[in-house]
Amino acid sequence: MVFESVVAEVLNRVLGNFVNNLDASQLNIGIWGGDVKLTNLEVKETALDDFDLPIKLKFGCLTKLVLKIPWNDLYRQPVIASIEGLNLIVVPNKGIVYNEEKAKTNEKEIKNKALTRLEENRKRRRKPPDLTSDTFVEKFIATVIKNLQVTIRNIHIRYEDKYSHRSRPFVVGATLEGIDFKVQTTDENWNETIHKEVVKVVYKLVSLKNFAIYWNSGSKLISDLNDNAVISQTMNDDIVIGNRKPLGYKYMLEPINMQVKLALNQKPETDNSNWQIPKIKLILDLDTLTIAVGKFQYQDLLLLLEAQERFRTAAQYLKYRPHLNDYKNHYKEWWHFAYSAIIEEIVRRRKNNWNWKRMKKHRESVRAYKDAWLKKQTEKNLSSKDRNIIEETEEHLDVFNINIARQQADMEIDRRGLKRLEDQPQGWISWVGNWWSGGDDQKSKELPSSNIMTKFEEALTAEEKAKLFDAIDYQENTPPTDYPKHFVENVVIANLNLLMVVIEDALTLKFAIITTKIEHRASAQAIK
Repeated sequence: MVFESVVAEVLNRVLGNFVNNLDASQLNIGIWGGDVKLTNLEVKETALDDFDLPIKLKFGCLTKLVLKIPWNDLYRQPVIASIEGLNLIVVPNKGIVYNEEKAKTNEKEIKNKALTRLEENRKRRRKPPDLTSDTFVEKFIATVIKNLQVTIRNIHIRYEDKYSHRSRPFVVGATLEGIDFKVQTTDENWNETIHKEVVKVVYKLVSLKNFAIYWNSGSKLISDLNDNAVISQTMNDDIVIGNRKPLGYKYMLEPINMQVKLALNQKPETDNSNWQIPKIKLILDLDTLTIAVGKFQYQDLLLLLEAQERFRTAAQYLKYRPHLNDYKNHYKEWWHFAYSAIIEEIVRRRKNNWNWKRMKKHRESVRAYKDAWLKKQTEKNLSSKDRNIIEETEEHLDVFNINIARQQADMEIDRRGLKRLEDQPQGWISWVGNWWSGGDDQKSKELPSSNIMTKFEEALTAEEKAKLFDAIDYQENTPPTDYPKHFVENVVIANLNLLMVVIEDALTLKFAIITTKIEHRASAQAIK
């Protein structure tokens, strides 16, 4: 029961941040049955906002997401995940028609994400790292990885720009064959297998096929199409499949095939190697890597960098901007745009900032929010009045002022010696009851991802906990292993047979057999 609940919570949270048409109830039913299949998911316009780039998602869809979890034999049978058909088109902010309702929704999501990050950082600073908990999480993740199998196919991410160079639109994109990204469990000879017994070293084989980056100058724009089905089909047709390349494409990074070998030593302290076998050994094998740059690509790149700075500045004035591509015969509209932007963003804003009535209202609002937030952190049953104060204040206050109010509430909690809800014991009954009742939506959104494993561990019954600990070879209250300083914990080796650098109509450089090795000794905080 606990596994299913945690997986459902994680997937709902992750997918909910990126997908519009997610059916949470259907997802939960699939998870509890061990077979999740979601199709034709629409990616949110805010999916890329965390990168803080002057771009917007114009089109995004995920054709299929499949997850198979063998709950009856979770520790020995493979967990299979499959992602198929992820297509994304991004454009400069200038290419987006302003929609007030969407803008408010996006602004609210961005604000909530920023507040959640700040709250997570605050909680991490309050609590010292729990090394024992870290050991449990580490062993649990290692067990999951041991028999995890993932397949990803048909990925195409594309940036289209008709503003940086109006007479010559260009597109930049990355594709993977499908993806054909396979994660397979292998033996020490890299032959596929499934581990049904305890092994000292887990071997994983990852194959990456036909990853490519293209840059086409003077290209037709797919985002100008109106039919989403046609857009998806066109993007799928433009992926390199096998030896077939789409016509008219110029690749800055020619399609590459790579194999990654991972050796995971689960218990270096008991492998009888005298600390000679690293905990993680990663080997990357790549046959040929070709990088090419043409004249038009270089020109487009310079124009793009220059335009991005302009787009970033213009983004805050998008709501006043007329949706026109020409200045000629539209002088009145453009002068009105300039007037509105200056009046609203400079004149009225400055006037309001020094308005005594507004300053008094702002002070009262921040104080009320601080008091309500303090109660939310320390009282189990928050009144509807305080809940409304929090929701309404977060609607109109910016992140800076909300964060200041929360910091003041935290200082008052410490000064008065109050106990936070997160520090109060939460048993199995209350956790399950909260899960089935749905709990507090806002609280669920604010729950830091680092708390998931802690919550999961606390919710286990004694029998379930014993079974889990036995499966992952973990003993409760056992201090973490103290590795010697000479122990090389992590090793990364990269092998490249041929590197080619091509400057169109100028020169070609070739470098043969390139090998790189990185060693990390965590106990000594050293890298070689």
